[in-house]
Amino acid sequence: MEPSDDVELMLRVRDGQDAGAFEELMRRYQRPLTGFLARLTGNLDSAQDLAEETFVRVWQSAPRYRPSGKFTTWLFTIASRLATDHARRAHVRRAVPLDAPMADDGRTLAERLADAGPAADQQVSREQDAALVRAAVQALPLEQRTALALCEFQDFSYAEAAEAMGCSVKSVELRIYRAKQALREKLRRLL
Repeated sequence: MEPSDDVELMLRVRDGQDAGAFEELMRRYQRPLTGFLARLTGNLDSAQDLAEETFVRVWQSAPRYRPSGKFTTWLFTIASRLATDHARRAHVRRAVPLDAPMADDGRTLAERLADAGPAADQQVSREQDAALVRAAVQALPLEQRTALALCEFQDFSYAEAAEAMGCSVKSVELRIYRAKQALREKLRRLL
């Protein structure tokens, strides 16, 4: 659907607290929002909790909703702020554990290896490389992870990411540049 359809659904939610329209928005964005938050938190359970909290905030904020931009920018702004608050409360940066569920299908590395066929050694190598990349991304500062996740994984423009993050476009560009530099350096040493 077009982005304007999202705005129309949200206006229906705002004007009449339309549960059906809200459910449709949740159906559309639950998965991408959870994926975005998982990239920020490094923890699927936390990401799911934050996605739920994001939708609670959307419902609570519906009476004050003003469609000045894309709905997705507004939605991901709420999610990004919740993730930032979560990170502040946690006071720790965690690498993704190797026994954590993988983002694509929820199975752990151990479960995948148990099902592996004759190319298990190649699969192990790919899984280890993927785990190293995830850990390197998780080691980035939250602002860099957020900019990277919005622009590279959620296909936000730099302007949309800047709006969602409450900063300038130049700040987003710089955060992505620094994130990519840090990842290149860290992965060059690891791989």
